[in-house]
Amino acid sequence: LYGLFTMDSSQVSREICEANTTIMCPMCEDTCKPWTLSDSCVYAKVTHLFDNGGTVFFAIFVAMWATVFLEFWKRRRAELTYDWDLTDWEEEEEELKPQFEAKYSRVERVNPISGKPEPFQPFSDKVSRLMVSVSGIFFMISLVLTAVFAVVVFRLIAMEKFASISWYFVKKNWQFATSGTGVCINFMIIMSLNVVYEKVAYLLTNLEHPRTESEWENSFALKMFLFQFVNLNSSTFYMAFFLGRFTGRPGKSNKLFDGWRLEECHPSGCLIDLCLQMGVIMFFKQIWNNFMELGYPC
Repeated sequence: LYGLFTMDSSQVSREICEANTTIMCPMCEDTCKPWTLSDSCVYAKVTHLFDNGGTVFFAIFVAMWATVFLEFWKRRRAELTYDWDLTDWEEEEEELKPQFEAKYSRVERVNPISGKPEPFQPFSDKVSRLMVSVSGIFFMISLVLTAVFAVVVFRLIAMEKFASISWYFVKKNWQFATSGTGVCINFMIIMSLNVVYEKVAYLLTNLEHPRTESEWENSFALKMFLFQFVNLNSSTFYMAFFLGRFTGRPGKSNKLFDGWRLEECHPSGCLIDLCLQMGVIMFFKQIWNNFMELGYPC
């Protein structure tokens, strides 16, 4: 709202919109032509909606609110524990998983806590299974990074195609068309890899043969967190910290594989691409989750 109210008074967007005589270099090879800085007036105003002085205070507020909320919840939990007289309550000792007992029933060891013999997993067997599991995790994460690189290459190819297309509307807004198609493809890859990795994480966790149910859940949750963190944020990190940083200079542009010129940001910055990326992922992911929860069962 602050960005909306101060859009017309922003000095940066006002200077860009009034720069009718400032000629800019072409933003792609061969097919693109020189353009005036004022052509990006709309992008500058939209960028100001999300990138303004209020954004800094908003970010600080979110960081403080997340911490304070957690601390207040700890206090609330302590109050409930006292009210319900559960301060001395302890969880019962978990039983071993049937799969673990069946696998390692031949080797037993006395539990130092309970004093009873129970199945024992040799250290070498545990380490070897853990190494296979870790290798599987790193393979899936590298698959995600490969997919992000493939989307980047697609954007470079689409950039030149959209800039030379005969359809005037697409040709005029070729940067938006490139970002939009790239984001949609990236979203489909993210959702597809999520489905695949959930099954892989389930198989890898079973391969480790955790002792108890809580160990199984902790191992599975850690795998899903690591993968989903990389899967959802890798493309966002690329746009926030790498897009437009290594393009070179006019007359000496850096190219990927000596064929495609690296993508540049709008004169108003890369934040409009970042907002589009995050907006599409959040919006469509929510729709997909609601469909799977409510629509698919019906």
